[in-house]
Amino acid sequence: RPRTMAAQAMAVALLACSAAALQPSLFMGHRRICHQCVPTTPRSVRPMAVQAEIDAAPSASTAFEEWAEQSGIQAGKLRIVGGDEAKKSRRSAGKGGSRKGTSRKASAAAAEPLREYLLPETLRGVVAIEAIAEGEEMLRVPRGRCLDLAIAPTTPCPQLVPNGLWETLAWYERLALWLLAEKARGADSAIVGYVSYLPPPHAFDDAPLSWTEEELSELRYPPFAAAVREQAASLALLHAELQSRGGPDAAS
Repeated sequence: RPRTMAAQAMAVALLACSAAALQPSLFMGHRRICHQCVPTTPRSVRPMAVQAEIDAAPSASTAFEEWAEQSGIQAGKLRIVGGDEAKKSRRSAGKGGSRKGTSRKASAAAAEPLREYLLPETLRGVVAIEAIAEGEEMLRVPRGRCLDLAIAPTTPCPQLVPNGLWETLAWYERLALWLLAEKARGADSAIVGYVSYLPPPHAFDDAPLSWTEEELSELRYPPFAAAVREQAASLALLHAELQSRGGPDAAS
């Protein structure tokens, strides 16, 4: 269980990197999609019906998409969805129509399929908004906008993780700490748009890692409780290693 903000942030970074391993097309951090320019070619995909127009208020997903476009990331037939989109879609579907005169019935009908893909505020996803043919490239990411472990045999963040410590870490630990280092760089980071779009640490305040032993026991599923304890112990060990062997930035 993370006891400090640093440990909590590390836990969130590890969660993001673990998700990247499971869904490499959604997260730029995993090295399997970090080639010079990443072509992702699926089988044919049928577009989902998307409501014609949503509120004009800025959202986290809109900001991410704008950053992605400015960074040379090409994904013209994909749309980011997340918790902020869920709120806006439901609010817009309940109105009498869009500025272009879409009827209330048509607006609600267009929004309905989207609800199947609306995610909690802590999650991020992507949907197709146009038909995608078999073999068609869905996504292209410049290598400079990736955290690519394949080109980082030595530490890319020595102020946080000196090379001696870097060489002892598992790939997902390296990626998590590199992500934290990029977050600390703020606007100077090459992946600032991606980092800004990740859920903040407090969004995971009720994650299993923060549960008490009593709460874990209420699940009546010992394998899950054991897995949570194992992950908590692993995080505590990594945090201790960072505190004792990390660079100057590890103290902050």
